[in-house]
Amino acid sequence: MLVSPDEESLLKISEGLRFGRRFRYPIRVEWDAVCVTRTGQLTVEPVSDEVITPTLLMVFLHVDPMAHGAEPNLVQELSPKEERILALVASGATSALIARAVGLTADGVNYHLSRMCRLLKVPNRTALVAKAYVLGILSPTSWPPGSEDGK
Repeated sequence: MLVSPDEESLLKISEGLRFGRRFRYPIRVEWDAVCVTRTGQLTVEPVSDEVITPTLLMVFLHVDPMAHGAEPNLVQELSPKEERILALVASGATSALIARAVGLTADGVNYHLSRMCRLLKVPNRTALVAKAYVLGILSPTSWPPGSEDGK
């Protein structure tokens, strides 16, 4: 269940969109996720270059990691080699390419991927990468994943 933002925030977004303003509109939200209340920031951003109706919007949800009931800091449980493997998976590398880059066999890479999937409670690589971004293990502001300066 998503808790509605205050009326003032909704009016600000509505007015901005109506007048064609291309701003980001952050809203504090709260929701229940499997018997745990989470909080975060929902950001709404118009993305269309042309004036069209209805306006195309991109919506981001950033979960507050320090909020009550948030996941434990799982980045501390990942080894540096697993962090590197995760970054390479997020950049689209295959197990064979990752193995060459980190000095393991493909089976070794798959072992570490399976371990990370169990740790983060996800079924596959795609979900692993998505959850790593949500938990802040991977930074959405750098590309390729794992680069510190975003270059």
